[in-house]
Amino acid sequence: MLETYEVRENGEIKISGDVISVIATVAALSVDGVTKMSGTLTDDLSLKFKIKASDTKGVKVAFIEGALELELFIFVEYGMNVVEIAERVQEAVKESVTMMTDLNITKIDVYVEGITVDKEYHRTALQGR
Repeated sequence: MLETYEVRENGEIKISGDVISVIATVAALSVDGVTKMSGTLTDDLSLKFKIKASDTKGVKVAFIEGALELELFIFVEYGMNVVEIAERVQEAVKESVTMMTDLNITKIDVYVEGITVDKEYHRTALQGR
């Protein structure tokens, strides 16, 4: 996966894109209302054919001209404000990644791929019909 590095007095420091993905995934899933990350087609095919896939599906990392751009693909709990959740994910991810890596983040795009309906809520709604 992509990596970024800095040349320091004592040598290079390299941070793998996988590390960024883990940080972003943990931060996104810590936001109330986010139920899971969505996999990309590549992630889903990797799992289907038992190819080792990253535990960080749902995050794309790009290093562009020394800056970091992220795309996150999430599912949101039914009944929650989707826009508010997406904004909180952006804030949480930016805070965590910046704090842990000192990298400059220029963009965090959040794609809400679906809604997760709690089984109990679904059962109760069906009984009310």
